[in-house]
Amino acid sequence: MMTDIAKKLKNARDKIDSLKSKRAELVGQRKQLLARLQAEFGLDDAKAAEAQLEEWESEQKDKESKLNDLVEELDELMEKLIDGV
Repeated sequence: MMTDIAKKLKNARDKIDSLKSKRAELVGQRKQLLARLQAEFGLDDAKAAEAQLEEWESEQKDKESKLNDLVEELDELMEKLIDGV
């Protein structure tokens, strides 16, 4: 029968093996995600992806603002058209 120290050592080894396996899995996932970033967006790393996302968000806000302005202008023209009838 294993001694208490031997059991603790085995548990520690098992835990280390489990963590090594999980680390390898996460490293593989990271590589896949970076490859996808490169293939789909031409981005080399997470920092470049964050910068691109900020740029897209800024562009979206600009487009939303322009769209709101156009909707307001359309509303005004519709009011004039209705009032003129």
